[in-house]
Amino acid sequence: MIIKKLFILCFLALPAANVDAKDKGQWTLSEDSVLTVAIDKYSGYKANEYPWYGQRLAIRKIVIAEGVKKIRKEEFADCENLVEVEIPSSVSSVAARPFIGCNRLTTIAVNPQNKKFDSRDNCNAIIDTKDKELILGCKGTRVPGGIEKIGDEAFFGYQELGIITIPEGVKKINDKAFAESSLRGIELPSTLEKFNASAFARCRGLEIIRIAPNNVHFDSRDKCNAIIETKDNRLILGCKATVIPNSVTKIKSFAFEDRGLQSIEIPASVTKLENLAFAGCDDLESISVDSRNTVFDSRDNCNAVINTKANSLVVRCKNTVIPLSVSEIGFGAYYKCQSLTSIDLPEHITVINNSAFEGCNGLTSIFLPDNVKKIGDDVFRNCTNVTEAFLPKNMSYCGERAFENCINLKTVSLQRSADIRDYAFNNCKSLNEIYIPDYSHLGVGVFKECTNLTYISLPEHLQEISPRLFERCRSLNEVFIPEEVQFIGNNAFEECYHLTKIELPEGLKGIGDEAFISCQNLKCVILPSTILGIGHNAFRNCQNGLEIHAEACFIPARFNLNKKVNANADPFSGIRAKVYIPSGTLPAYLAAWGNRHNYIEVRPRRR
Repeated sequence: MIIKKLFILCFLALPAANVDAKDKGQWTLSEDSVLTVAIDKYSGYKANEYPWYGQRLAIRKIVIAEGVKKIRKEEFADCENLVEVEIPSSVSSVAARPFIGCNRLTTIAVNPQNKKFDSRDNCNAIIDTKDKELILGCKGTRVPGGIEKIGDEAFFGYQELGIITIPEGVKKINDKAFAESSLRGIELPSTLEKFNASAFARCRGLEIIRIAPNNVHFDSRDKCNAIIETKDNRLILGCKATVIPNSVTKIKSFAFEDRGLQSIEIPASVTKLENLAFAGCDDLESISVDSRNTVFDSRDNCNAVINTKANSLVVRCKNTVIPLSVSEIGFGAYYKCQSLTSIDLPEHITVINNSAFEGCNGLTSIFLPDNVKKIGDDVFRNCTNVTEAFLPKNMSYCGERAFENCINLKTVSLQRSADIRDYAFNNCKSLNEIYIPDYSHLGVGVFKECTNLTYISLPEHLQEISPRLFERCRSLNEVFIPEEVQFIGNNAFEECYHLTKIELPEGLKGIGDEAFISCQNLKCVILPSTILGIGHNAFRNCQNGLEIHAEACFIPARFNLNKKVNANADPFSGIRAKVYIPSGTLPAYLAAWGNRHNYIEVRPRRR
């Protein structure tokens, strides 16, 4: 007994989070480890800022006092020694995951007088009485009869689950119901009508899947440890112990996602593998295709699945050796392969399809063979540890978001002109060096939020600065606009804080809406004689005293809104500019641009 008291006192001495004055005194932690909470309106805490968080390891029981109406998301997170919770009659709202990380929790009791929730039959769960939905379970839950749904994230993250039997009457299992838990087995009823594989996302210990034989929608034929849509013969949920029956013709997207699969054989009957069916299967060591399959093969004992007609690698494993006859890397072939640290592709690869290496956080550098001509959408998206990318000399297409969120990417080398699609390098926060060959095309937002980019040389024959091309490139201090550019798109340089001067070339006809909005240090803009339109808010929130050099413009540029002339448009909203204009044009400028600015008549500027 003395030891127990010392243990508790030790944890009571832990520092608590900052507590708002009006929350003090509304919770207590007793010497026998009972946390009593009477706070209903909080002062904006985050998950690990609730006032008892610093003493969470001392908590074995939680009593929520009468009068409390809401239980908030992650409110009691990481109370590792918590075993029991009492819910009062006043609670009418329970957010997702309030007890995340409470893996010893075995008892949940709702006051019988509660009109919204119940814990019928001592089920150790919270049931939405009207909706017949189990919204929150725990290690000790026994799913009761009389319910029809298992709610979103009801068992999310619990690490001491075993085999759970879902009783007859349950029709639906919602998204992430058992996601990231240690669930070992699931037995499903004949009444089940709808669920998604995401309900069991990243259940790496799952090895038993059974469904009642009289279910008219699904089956687990031949003791396959999987769920199959009976009508379509489509496998929609697998696990580490699945054996795919020879009657299955399709495998659904994410059917095996990150579920600890180590070995699998694709039977002759399978003719369709939906994208990302084996996403995140980092433990997969062996994969083979029945030699009688007419759509897929695993030629040369390659430990991969190859689309025979397209010569495209569509599923890989740890021990894959890419055959010389393969010419494409398929959609999501290495998606979220965390164990991948380098890319070694054969020289004959010509196409890397969408999401092929997306989310491969183990990659640090990218070297691709010279024969690669196309990099699809999202190919290296979210590869957060890549620092350099050397792109092939024959690459002519770089897809949308191809390198988006590669936050440590510093250097990119392109060796020939290419069509670089929308947001290809969006949010590459460390990018500070990139060479873009002439005749390249740059899509919308290609360099958006590349916050470390200070200088860039644009292709000589570029004809348009695309919308949002350099939006929030807050270190960009110098850019040369090529002579053939005719239009600068909307928000092209928004929030480029370090840009101080911009000289626009002869031939430029238009500046889009908000093109230079919030360029706070922009001091000088030189307009060409060819300028016809300036967009709404084009220079809004630039500094007062901004010098607009329009000496070459005998006719004031019209104000546009989305490329249409609009009398209410105002390119200079919020600032008073110093405008240099040709001698004799003051009346025209006053009529067109208003009298807010300081006009200075000068001789026409020679360019």
